[in-house]
Amino acid sequence: MHRVNFLAVPFLIDVVIALGAVVLNLFAQNLGATPFQLGLLGFSWGVSYAILTPLAGRLADRLPRKPLMGAGLAVYGASMFAYGLCSSVNQLILLGLVNGTGCAFFWPVFETYLQGGDPEETNKRSGLFNMGWTLGLIVGSALGGYSMALGPRLVLKSLALLVFITTVYLMAILKEEGAVDEATEPEPSGIIRRKKEPLKFLHTAWIANFAVCFGTAITASIFPKVCRVEGIPDGIIGLLLSVLNIAQASTFLILSRTAIWHYRLAPVFASEGLVILGLTLIALGKGIPTYIIGMLLQGIGRGVTYSSSLFYGLEASESRGANMGVHEMLLGSAFTLGPLFGGLAAQAELKSAFGLGAGVIALALPVHLRMLARRTNPIRRASG
Repeated sequence: MHRVNFLAVPFLIDVVIALGAVVLNLFAQNLGATPFQLGLLGFSWGVSYAILTPLAGRLADRLPRKPLMGAGLAVYGASMFAYGLCSSVNQLILLGLVNGTGCAFFWPVFETYLQGGDPEETNKRSGLFNMGWTLGLIVGSALGGYSMALGPRLVLKSLALLVFITTVYLMAILKEEGAVDEATEPEPSGIIRRKKEPLKFLHTAWIANFAVCFGTAITASIFPKVCRVEGIPDGIIGLLLSVLNIAQASTFLILSRTAIWHYRLAPVFASEGLVILGLTLIALGKGIPTYIIGMLLQGIGRGVTYSSSLFYGLEASESRGANMGVHEMLLGSAFTLGPLFGGLAAQAELKSAFGLGAGVIALALPVHLRMLARRTNPIRRASG
């Protein structure tokens, strides 16, 4: 697969995901959704995604990957079309289970193609991939609020068509056996390879990425409600959410051009601190300038933890399909539990949800320290 496709395909799919998420949130509010139901929108998607991604990752190590991805995208596209037929919030919530199932059989399988035979090629492919899906989130989030003027049902059905077009394209360019294109160049001397206890870095990145995505998932699900309460127009809501993704994309671009962060723990810990600060600003502050800064900090932090989880999952062991399954399972769990518990917290006091997100990230620190002290990992035992 040509390198450009590691950018193009994730871009198209995440345009659908981001734009669809904004439209679904606002559509559900139009149908009378409570803050808790808004949380359930994310929960229903995430619970099926979190359960099925480890299975999809393990299947990617054993079966041809092309039909796995094709089936996943077909289910995803069909569920997007069905969203446009819904007439109640409960229907949207239940359909999220189907939508998450489709995504579960696409993302971890596609990510196995990022391993390029040496760390430099993996870093380049991962950088393009990260830029692609993040740019998709930026475009989708920015357009989401404005697209409501066309009517949510028409928008959702149009997004389904884009998914089906992307599916046909991807199936046409993939090799039948679905093998990873291995690079033949020798490992460059500039790439840092610290083979001592590589799983330590992988497991640290997994924990950090889960905690950070838990917090940012709360932002995605509850922040639009905060904006509507404060009288911020729907179009501006999408633009504010896109700031997080712009900061994340910039971080991905920087990390893809250097190996200095490889096999180092300090960048992961620092990124958690940035996200805590960003969530705190949104929880305690008010107004568009404050929200922009909060989104920027969250985007930078998530860019570091996501890149770390992806890179170490591909490079730290040979079971990259299984690792990608765990990577996506933790993401799915974060995007399940974040909206769920964030919605519950918001029922009592709307902005307390962001404090909850910051608290979960803070709790990751003692988990890191205990794990590093013992040099063991419960996640690894549970997953494999």
